[in-house]
Amino acid sequence: MTSTASSWYQACSKHSPNHHTNTRLITNMPIRHCVGTPPNMNAPWYFAGANQASLLGDNVHSVPGFSDAQHDVLLAMVAWVENGTAPAHIIGTKYENETFHDTVARQRPLCMYPQQAKYSGKGDVNEAASWECTDLY
Repeated sequence: MTSTASSWYQACSKHSPNHHTNTRLITNMPIRHCVGTPPNMNAPWYFAGANQASLLGDNVHSVPGFSDAQHDVLLAMVAWVENGTAPAHIIGTKYENETFHDTVARQRPLCMYPQQAKYSGKGDVNEAASWECTDLY
C-alpha cells in the first residue's frame, strides 16, 4: 500500500471519526497496481478489481469459480450498499494457470486498513481460512 493511500485514510479518521461506516481501504502489500505480483511471491492478487478481468481473458467476469461478495470486490460493494453488509476483507485468489484459471494455487484475505493478513499458524498456508486480519498497529 502506498503512503498516499494510508495518509488519505488517516486524514479521513481525523476529520470524520465515523468514516469507517462508509469507507474501506483494502491492503494487499505485494500487489502491483491491482495487477499481478512478483514471480518470487506469487501472492493472491485477483479480486475482480478494475481492469483485472481483461488480464485473465476476454470471457472473464467476476472471479472465476468464486462469483460472490467474499471474493469479488464489486459484489462486496453491492452487498454493502444494498444490504448494509460491509466487507471485513476480500479473498484474493492466485491461479495455478492464469490462462485457464481452473485450479487455485492459493487464496488469502485482503484486509481492510489498518489490518493485515497474518498466518494463524494452523492449516494450509495456501487457504484463506488459515489467515486472519490483525491490526497493523
